[in-house]
Amino acid sequence: MKLPADAIQRDDVEIVAHASVEDLRGHIVIGTLPVQLAAECGEYWHLEIDVPAEYRGRELTIADMERFGCTLTCYTVQKCTTDASQHEESNQKG
Repeated sequence: MKLPADAIQRDDVEIVAHASVEDLRGHIVIGTLPVQLAAECGEYWHLEIDVPAEYRGRELTIADMERFGCTLTCYTVQKCTTDASQHEESNQKG
């Protein structure tokens, strides 16, 4: 999905620079998050963009994001109910 600039500029959109689990839980989130935080979102739209090296580490404008081909992809992220030790045990049996 192409980046919907009008959606990001709406009045009902809250921009959070450093989100906590409480900020994310159950909400529709657009951005780039570590997987453990994405799993807390009600709906997670990952902002996919290939940023040239000379633009990394700086704030990008919507025009920059469009120029670099920014897209949004919805992901379902769910924490597994098993832990690594259970996974390792099942691999050793098989």
